[in-house]
Amino acid sequence: MSPSPRSILFVTGNANKLKEVRAILLASTEASGAPAPFTVESQDLDLPEIQGTTQEVAKAKVSAAAQAIGGPCITEVRACDRDDVWRGGRADG
Repeated sequence: MSPSPRSILFVTGNANKLKEVRAILLASTEASGAPAPFTVESQDLDLPEIQGTTQEVAKAKVSAAAQAIGGPCITEVRACDRDDVWRGGRADG
């Protein structure tokens, strides 16, 4: 599935992440009441887990997603620091 004109394809199977990305990308149009200049669509893909720096992982993930769908897209990468691992990924400690 490649995005239709005037749309952004976000590669995720997580409905909450999709909702958050839509809110961030469309916030300015919603606040002004103007019609959104684009839509945000989603597609779930099973992408390989990449190890490396946050930048290396982000580049590899979006490249793999774009190749799989045959076009441009955006992806999300969650970076953990050492403290996140020690807390089991919880921000509240």
